[in-house]
Amino acid sequence: MRSTHIQIITIALLLLVTACSSDGAQQTLVAENAMLSTQIVDLRVTAVFQADQLKQTQEYVETIIPKANRLRDELASTLVAAGIDVTLHPVNADPSFTLGTVATAPAPNSNGGQQSIIVEGTSMPAPAQPGSTIDAAIGAVTATAGQPTLFNLVTAEGVGSNDCALASVTSFSANAPQIYVVATAGNVAAGSTLGANWYLGDTLLTSQEFSPKDNINNNCIWFYAEPVDFPFTPGSYRVELLINGTVVTGAQASFTIQSGTGSGDSMPG
Repeated sequence: MRSTHIQIITIALLLLVTACSSDGAQQTLVAENAMLSTQIVDLRVTAVFQADQLKQTQEYVETIIPKANRLRDELASTLVAAGIDVTLHPVNADPSFTLGTVATAPAPNSNGGQQSIIVEGTSMPAPAQPGSTIDAAIGAVTATAGQPTLFNLVTAEGVGSNDCALASVTSFSANAPQIYVVATAGNVAAGSTLGANWYLGDTLLTSQEFSPKDNINNNCIWFYAEPVDFPFTPGSYRVELLINGTVVTGAQASFTIQSGTGSGDSMPG
């Protein structure tokens, strides 16, 4: 009888230990599940926060780029109105974002507002195209508001990327490839006719003209002549510029062609 009681007590203890072990394992699983759930929530919150930060960064870039260009354009317009030569360098957006860019540089118009300056050049055999930047020749004077005009007229052997003369040249060789006449245009409306008359003495050699597609204000325009336009015979020449068929007062320049091989009498443009 005593042996039977011992067996019963042993079995009861085993069942109790087994039950306790099962409860402990279940509690461990519950704790791990709660911890994993918390981690998942934390990861979701972090992902949403980072996405919001990225969106805010993109919105900031999309705002600051146009603002920087607008401030740049306003400063440039003020300087140009004061007769100061400036060069505009647009602010470029981060290539990782698709952002709009300012394609043109505004300049003041006769009403104190702003107008777009986009002067597209086309390939022409003799007449030149207008400049597409806001650079004016150094020392330029401001044109009278509202009146189309051409000023700071010079002759040159070539023009730079800003369409202004590389250097003012008044003497050319007979074998020069081209002779340029460069001027600063002010208040010239799109569709106007700009022209150039080339003379040897009082003899008209050739006439050229073109019509800009956009308004031009304080930008360089140019024409050039080649030996196919008229022979570069040694002598004294002059060139005059016109707007809508009328010679612009003061828009004339004289130059000579020498029989030598080199050009002379040049100075910075």
